[in-house]
Amino acid sequence: MKVERKRIFISDLPETIAEDDIKSAFQNYGTVLSAEIKTRREIGPKNNSLHFAYVSIEIDDKTLQQF
Repeated sequence: MKVERKRIFISDLPETIAEDDIKSAFQNYGTVLSAEIKTRREIGPKNNSLHFAYVSIEIDDKTLQQF
């Protein structure tokens, strides 16, 4: 199996979420390298929350296909 480094976008997060919460949610899928929580300036038509995140993870092809 080939392991790749990927950056995954996660949208519409609650404002109470912490980076450790995101890391815990993804650790079963691969090696989590980082999690960055960001805040939008305003809610748009496609967004329900001001908060989103990027997760950098080392993940194998088979697991990635499950997303």
